[in-house]
Amino acid sequence: MTGGSGQDTKLANGDSRGPGSVAGRGRRARRPAAPPQARRRWLRLSYLLFFSLLLSGIIPLGIGIFKVISSAKNQMIEHEREALLESASSWSRELDGYLTSFEGKLAQEGASLLAFPGPPTAQELLLEPWIEEQIRSFQKTHPEVLSFSLVDARTGQGPGLGMSSLGEAAARSRSEAFEEALREHRTAFRVAAEPGSAEPLLIAAVPVGAGERLMVVSGTEKIGVLAAVSAVDSAAGGEAVGSSVLLADANGDILWADPRAARLRPALEKEGGLPALGPGTGHLTLSFEAEEGGQKRSIQLTAGTIPRAGWQVAVMRDSEALFAAVNRMILSAIPPSVVLVLLALGFAVFMARFIGKPLAQMAETTHQIAAGDFSHRLPPNDLSVEMAQLAENFNVMTGHVERYVEELKLAASANRELFLGAIRAFAAAIDAKDPYTRGHSERVAAVSRAVSRHLGYDEDFQQRVWLAALLHDVGKIGVDDRILKKGGLLSPEEYEQMKMHTVIGAEIIGRIEPLKELVPAIRWHHESWNGRGYPDALKGEQIPLIARIVSVADTFDAVTTNRPYQQAYTPEFAVNTITKLAGNRFDAKVVTAFLSAFSAGHVDSAIQRNSIAVEPS
Repeated sequence: MTGGSGQDTKLANGDSRGPGSVAGRGRRARRPAAPPQARRRWLRLSYLLFFSLLLSGIIPLGIGIFKVISSAKNQMIEHEREALLESASSWSRELDGYLTSFEGKLAQEGASLLAFPGPPTAQELLLEPWIEEQIRSFQKTHPEVLSFSLVDARTGQGPGLGMSSLGEAAARSRSEAFEEALREHRTAFRVAAEPGSAEPLLIAAVPVGAGERLMVVSGTEKIGVLAAVSAVDSAAGGEAVGSSVLLADANGDILWADPRAARLRPALEKEGGLPALGPGTGHLTLSFEAEEGGQKRSIQLTAGTIPRAGWQVAVMRDSEALFAAVNRMILSAIPPSVVLVLLALGFAVFMARFIGKPLAQMAETTHQIAAGDFSHRLPPNDLSVEMAQLAENFNVMTGHVERYVEELKLAASANRELFLGAIRAFAAAIDAKDPYTRGHSERVAAVSRAVSRHLGYDEDFQQRVWLAALLHDVGKIGVDDRILKKGGLLSPEEYEQMKMHTVIGAEIIGRIEPLKELVPAIRWHHESWNGRGYPDALKGEQIPLIARIVSVADTFDAVTTNRPYQQAYTPEFAVNTITKLAGNRFDAKVVTAFLSAFSAGHVDSAIQRNSIAVEPS
């Protein structure tokens, strides 16, 4: 990078000459007195400002303080209630997602078993010797599942693991869920208490298959998230006051409650219990009185729905805990507020005229400068010598900054072009090692940028994708030229060496600090959505998005260019091939963006533009 401009940056601080010796011999030089007219003007303005603030500001301000405090109290109380409501909503969303996830695990396992070719009925399928091994494998993969079973819909019999460890309540709930799943042809959920534990058990029964191959996949897990609700507040004389949670069905019948909620349950039922929440209700809020520890407490309750199961989760907390912080805030805020008002009044009288206006002008000017407009200057100021000097120095300094910023912009632009040129030259050098892939990196980079743009990402992300794609094959520098230039199919040993270019490239770029964020694309652009890629056999969302984008662009260019083992196909053939591999080899979301870019003509135009121009910023 270039240095500074070399010009003199000394600020214009006024005349540099010292006081002259002609000020008078035998007497001390005195500072000139302020003009009488200016002095009288200062006195009139200061007294006028003082009395105006006293008469029109202090009295309304005093009244306003109490109104603001009252309003703030109401707002904070409402805020606390909204926070409790948000807590219930958050729990309902979390539990809904938890139920959906558990259902998905069971449904996926059942569907995978039915996908195997075998007997025509579920009863015969469940008697296959490999079924029990599959069940053990499932529990090993999902240790959080306490019990797991596969039940034939017609006979109600089937293999399973872990059922013996469940109590009678869980066994009954499992039978009820099985019957409901068959009757309603949808997933059924139940809650039961685990023997010897306060944590509830979630039981799900998921019907899979159809006809004679219809069976029910059943599983049991702990709902650990419900057992962790605990909040401590020191409002009631230092006594711990915590939040409580309970789970109820759509009719308000309680399915499970934590220990404190169980103690409060009689008081809640005395007030009419938990109301039923319809599908569109969303949430409810209510209050009730309860006696706890010999004291009467006012309890605030909010409940939210869990759409997946039709349940509702309710969070309860003492009103004292909700509002104690509000009261403390009000009491502690009054004395400082009064003191600050008095100090602000005195300070405003003394400083408003001399500093207020110049500082406002300076703030406006600095705001424009902060926004990048260095053409603004402070207007002349005659309120005081210091303010005038400050304005003059500020304007000179702004001029220097404006010039330096322009020079830095030019230097930064030159450095950036140099950097991009070096990267492109490096990529071209790698491509040059393989006579069949000349220009490959440039084309893959262009297509990758177009795909990321159609995914809706901003220019910064597009630029990173472009750089990553440009360097995605940098690891070929470590592959033997005989392999790269071989005019036919590679042997298994040669292919294994070729696959190492992803690891080699990641190691090379990983040592360059500014380029470390490009390593995921370089290492994993040959990973497959189904987990059969290399070098690490990543699967699905485990593969970084930037690598998934480069993978699609790399395949498109490979299919549409001549290779030792194939002649170039048409772009339309390449598009059809990529489309067929969506959801298997490639991320379907990325393929959709690629198809959008191709249909809009952005893929061809990007390749043509990048073949003749330097990548734009």
